[in-house]
Amino acid sequence: MLLTKVPPLNRDRPSNVPSVIPMIRLMAVASRETPSVSSVTSMTSGSLKKKWRVLYVRPRWEKKVDVQLEERGIERFLPLREEVRQWSDRKKKVIAPLFPGYIFVHVDERERNITFDLHGTVNYVHFSGVLAEVRPDIIDSLRIAVSAPADIEVTGDRLESGTPIKIVHGPMTGVKGMLIEYRGEKRIAIVVDSIRQAVVMEVGLNEVQVVGERLKG
Repeated sequence: MLLTKVPPLNRDRPSNVPSVIPMIRLMAVASRETPSVSSVTSMTSGSLKKKWRVLYVRPRWEKKVDVQLEERGIERFLPLREEVRQWSDRKKKVIAPLFPGYIFVHVDERERNITFDLHGTVNYVHFSGVLAEVRPDIIDSLRIAVSAPADIEVTGDRLESGTPIKIVHGPMTGVKGMLIEYRGEKRIAIVVDSIRQAVVMEVGLNEVQVVGERLKG
């Protein structure tokens, strides 16, 4: 950029009259750093790419935040299950979050920023400063698991690595996970690394298909 010579700054000029020098410098910097069309397109497409993230919310606010996400048109997944709670005089069935305190959201960067304005949200799950991401196949498997008429258990125990399998028969067809030995029985585990928890379910060996080699622990 060709810049004309600027006369010395008049120090007696009133303070409400802006200096021309900062403006010229700003124009020069803007000209040098203006990104190309291709780089702008790349940054835009990157920020608009949706990924499954884990939103951490206040205790017992999962359903309230879920409603707010729905009102704003943000795709989300709050896995729920029926539990039997023991009261002082009776037992009662309640619908409770499978992972208390967490909601999975499918967002781009713009939508992710919107969620911070919702009542009850705390933060997103990070690991070493990097946003945790959940694979779509794990989300799909969890959807099937919570909708199937099967007993499921959530554990935070460290599980031994197992053989990757997929259920190909029965009401949980499509679920992917690891075949493990859990409490003396063969189970399938859907491991959600981002929250260090796993869903464990009973499975018949005649219902599964091996889809990979046994993972090393």
